[in-house]
Amino acid sequence: MQRAAELYAVGPEPGETHGFGCEALAHIDLAAARLRIGEFDGAAEALASVLSFPSGKRIDALPQRLSRVRAELANPRYQGSAQARELDEQVEEFGRDTIVGALHELPASPG
Repeated sequence: MQRAAELYAVGPEPGETHGFGCEALAHIDLAAARLRIGEFDGAAEALASVLSFPSGKRIDALPQRLSRVRAELANPRYQGSAQARELDEQVEEFGRDTIVGALHELPASPG
């Protein structure tokens, strides 16, 4: 996972394409793995670029995958941690903004 994030950071080689969604998913997976082994700071760092995405780039797959991060943050290891609670709130807000954005894009019902 670390290697995937590093390769995305370097950018595409000739003939390759990099989608922002795939890159974000790699960062989310890396964050979840780091949380699982107790590397909170590394997890927060891995998520920073994803959580700063504008709403137009918040594809449905991101909040779905972020549920893994939230599950790790619910681990007893992070109970009582203000930093973990803040990160969880950021993840929740990210998902809420994604859902709200998607609702605004729905066509109005004929009335």
